[in-house]
Amino acid sequence: MPPPNKGIAGLHWVRYGIAGDQKYLLGEFAETYDQLVVNANMVAHMPSAMSQFLSQQLKKPFVIDPQTHAFQHEVDSLLSKSEKSAGLLKRSWKRLVEQYGAPLNSVIGSDEPRSLLPDDLADRQLLTEFCKRVLLYQRDEITREIKEGEDADYIRFLAEQTGANAGNVPPAMLIAPYFFIGGPLQDDWLELNRQCVDASRQIVNADAPDIPLAAQVVISKELLSDNSWRDKIAKAFLAGNPDVILLWIDGFSEQAASSAQLEHFVEFVGELSQQNSPVINLYGGFFSVAEARVGKLKDKLKGVCHGLEYGESRFVNPVAGGVSDLHTWPAQQRRTAVEIQVLRHVVGGRCQSERPAQRGSSPVQWQTLDCLRQRHHPGQSRHSQSGRGRGGAVSLRASGKQCPVSAGLSGAA
Repeated sequence: MPPPNKGIAGLHWVRYGIAGDQKYLLGEFAETYDQLVVNANMVAHMPSAMSQFLSQQLKKPFVIDPQTHAFQHEVDSLLSKSEKSAGLLKRSWKRLVEQYGAPLNSVIGSDEPRSLLPDDLADRQLLTEFCKRVLLYQRDEITREIKEGEDADYIRFLAEQTGANAGNVPPAMLIAPYFFIGGPLQDDWLELNRQCVDASRQIVNADAPDIPLAAQVVISKELLSDNSWRDKIAKAFLAGNPDVILLWIDGFSEQAASSAQLEHFVEFVGELSQQNSPVINLYGGFFSVAEARVGKLKDKLKGVCHGLEYGESRFVNPVAGGVSDLHTWPAQQRRTAVEIQVLRHVVGGRCQSERPAQRGSSPVQWQTLDCLRQRHHPGQSRHSQSGRGRGGAVSLRASGKQCPVSAGLSGAA
């Protein structure tokens, strides 16, 4: 049986980007997040280093994203641009193709590589075997590298010195093969996703019953706004009875989204969680954090993931991507204003001059906004002069209490 928490260690998830990220994921920064997501191509790119990091240094639950969607797009982003190997599959993707096997080895790994199509996995036995290889790669690759890799002796030595685990090091959950749903073949891709979840459920029950199964839902923004499609997608994925739902909406920026899009997002998370399957937003920001803490999604959205100062939204294609400018001061100034508006939306409060007489809000809601003002603009609290909040509540600044939203979430915001 999977653990009661279904492999979810907490609300704040971080996605590993490049090797340079490691120093910000350890030591004094280790307590700022709960769980790590690592892309499979990164594990394939430097298996020994990643095995050492995940087994000896991280000491946190991790998840390996199999990235199977990468093979359905134009293959250019998977090909090397170097003079020596131009036009050939990059080493990391080549290793994944070899591990995942048919039909990728004859489609992507051929002399004339092309994109994967739903028909390439039409045969049920072929699909089942493909799913099994993808799942077992996630389960076994780190352990295999620890025991049999070129640095196995060194990893065992480190384990003896530090008391870390040098045995089986499985991920916190296994992710079924998944593909982007959108475009002219979206019906076919949805059906293939449904079959992958169904086959993966049977495989995990047989071969890894103690590890939760996650289904990754990757859709276009257009489908998010379509009520009938949201319902169809939720039913298709939940039919396979996954333990966890991982959600990725293509290029969905919470700060740029309209109110209607945000409402559709909340509704969709609710639909995906209706069978007690907690949802993780793989590319989310402050809106998701607020909804998960004090909004409608408090008991449904159980995790929000992003990169180090970037990655709160991401396009599905191209597969490769760089770091955004979210860490720059002008961008942070813009974000602060948006975050205040987000909390007003989620908890139903407005500033005093905007607040209609008939609209009610609790002292906690006003204290939440007050806390955010203090966090971003020290000394400019709405209640700082009187020391009293609306309804006679003592302000957080005066009482010294911690904001219910900011508690444990300063990193996630």
